[in-house]
Amino acid sequence: MSDDNYNAGPEHNVNTSVGHTNNNYPSGYSALEANTTGTTNNQGGQPIRQGTLDDSPKTSMETLPMMADTGVSLPTIQSTFMEVTLSMGFWSPKKPSAEAKAKLQELYGASDKSVKPELQLLAYCNELSEAKSVGEKARTIHYGMSKPWEDGGGRILHNSKLHEWIKAMSESEQARDKMLNKFFDNYDEAVQNDQVRLGGLFKKGDYPDTVEEVKQKFYFSYSFRPITPDIRTAVFDDQREVIEEAYQKQHQKLIQDLTGSVWTTLKEQLVRLAQQCDFTKDDTAKRIFDGLADDVRDAVDALSVYNLADDPEMTRVYNELSGIINQDFNEEKIRRGESYRIQTRDQVQKVLDSLPSLSI
Repeated sequence: MSDDNYNAGPEHNVNTSVGHTNNNYPSGYSALEANTTGTTNNQGGQPIRQGTLDDSPKTSMETLPMMADTGVSLPTIQSTFMEVTLSMGFWSPKKPSAEAKAKLQELYGASDKSVKPELQLLAYCNELSEAKSVGEKARTIHYGMSKPWEDGGGRILHNSKLHEWIKAMSESEQARDKMLNKFFDNYDEAVQNDQVRLGGLFKKGDYPDTVEEVKQKFYFSYSFRPITPDIRTAVFDDQREVIEEAYQKQHQKLIQDLTGSVWTTLKEQLVRLAQQCDFTKDDTAKRIFDGLADDVRDAVDALSVYNLADDPEMTRVYNELSGIINQDFNEEKIRRGESYRIQTRDQVQKVLDSLPSLSI
């Protein structure tokens, strides 16, 4: 059987009991109050005092410098953004079937390695399917509101979006737990229904014996934390220059990757918009999906929000697009207004034509 695990942030402990959120903040905790300092030891949890090591005269405690090359200081980033994480575990019950494999090989004369049938257990359980759908939507929201920050780590979120993000994650967790609790209540019945649907392929041993075992397969955890304002570490004097250079390169890459993500998303959304606007009344109308305007607007806004290095090209493109993708921009105007649609297409295409000079 298969467990689906999704981790959009650093590894952290989670409580797998449904209905309990293992968030790293208490109820009513504000973003400003989330700022933590110092480190803790593994035993007493007491802050480790930072200072000069008395028995190591060649060792000094230094604050590594911020990124001069990018024109971005880490304190500026720390005061503007939060690092956010989302981690989920979900059970997608699947099971290889030796019986079905043998039957298919016999029926079609297929070789052993060519056939690998897999039973989809509880495939008709609506509560389980809906809970999975809610989790997928939460992941989409998480990715849509934040930007990549560290490989395999958390994502970066503007402080102005933190309350909205927390609200969205909380509502997603509640909706997911509501459906899962219905599934848990009806688990035995769902297994019995599978016995009817699977017929001779059904095996009781393919399913956990108790609901408590099933519950352990699910978790939903989200957290936020300030981006570390500096790095304080004990280094030997002859190593300090090497560590400083490595830290600068690492931070510069984070900024470059973040900026590249903003440009890539913008280009994708502008291409999508230009394509969907490219028809006249004599052509077959293209389907304009709800959400297009918000997706494009978010991509444009990101040029301003994530312009950490005060890049003049990002400012130029943002100013140009702000006049096109304004508050009046919406799907209905694109659907019904041919002149507006064509004008929007041409204006967006003009911006797109300028993007290759940015090495996107």
